[in-house]
Amino acid sequence: MTTSEKGIGWLGMTSYLVVCGVDTNWTFQHKNETIPTMEAFRIPAPVLRVENGGLFVSKPGGSHSRRRLLTYELIFVRSGILRMKEKDRRWEIGSGETLVLEPGYVHEGIGEYTADLSFYWIHFRISSRLGQGKIAIPKHGKIQRPERMSELFHRFLDDQETGAQTPEEAAATVMGMLLEARRRGAPLRSEGSRSLAGRVRAHIVSHFSESISTALIAADFRVNSDYLGRVFNSTYGISIVEAIHQERIREARVLLRESPLNIEEVGLSVGFQDASHFRRLFRRAQGISPRSYRQLYSRLHINRR
Repeated sequence: MTTSEKGIGWLGMTSYLVVCGVDTNWTFQHKNETIPTMEAFRIPAPVLRVENGGLFVSKPGGSHSRRRLLTYELIFVRSGILRMKEKDRRWEIGSGETLVLEPGYVHEGIGEYTADLSFYWIHFRISSRLGQGKIAIPKHGKIQRPERMSELFHRFLDDQETGAQTPEEAAATVMGMLLEARRRGAPLRSEGSRSLAGRVRAHIVSHFSESISTALIAADFRVNSDYLGRVFNSTYGISIVEAIHQERIREARVLLRESPLNIEEVGLSVGFQDASHFRRLFRRAQGISPRSYRQLYSRLHINRR
């Protein structure tokens, strides 16, 4: 058997967590011949080992205790602001931001929790092996796709509560979280943000839950609706109606995961007046019904430490 491995470590002055991949070629000897094992696709065991995770919801007057962990901790703030100190560095983590705490160092909260604070957390260990092919994960940063990060945490916590995930599956999910933390949105070009299509896209993001259509948006921007549709499609590759539906489905996913609203109320909240129309478009976009999506992310470990 031949194996080529790459490792994990910290890069620079702990500004980035460095995670690597592992490349492995599997063969065996038979009558002096080297034969690939084609019966199964084999990959090495993950270099991450996940301990546990949860969703923290603050209570008035609380504060993060002083502690020293033996694991890494990935924190993703869902709402509010979390103020932390690790060693001699202070961090302020806002909504949609992540922070990776290191093992062996004392960390603690600064001041009391804000009233609306909630954040996901997960503890994990990494291999001490070092090598090539490193991936740098920012220690602290803004998430490009917060809804995707929330989905990964919900999926992990749901499986944690039911005991449905293997260590390999847990490691894969956490690796997905770290890769989401690594993503950074490309800066908007000034000419794009001022363009007609860019302004229409911003209008859709701000008003998707209202009764809007291509014709109404065209009237607001004082342009012909057919012309506006062509300009928008040439810029984003989708129609204005599709963009409206995308924003509504994106917000519906958040409400299905995190609110007590029933399916019809979720649809109404994001702009769908017809519940059956909402269910049909949601299934088309996500591959499952709104009810099944909610059940997929229904179980959470919530703590108030």
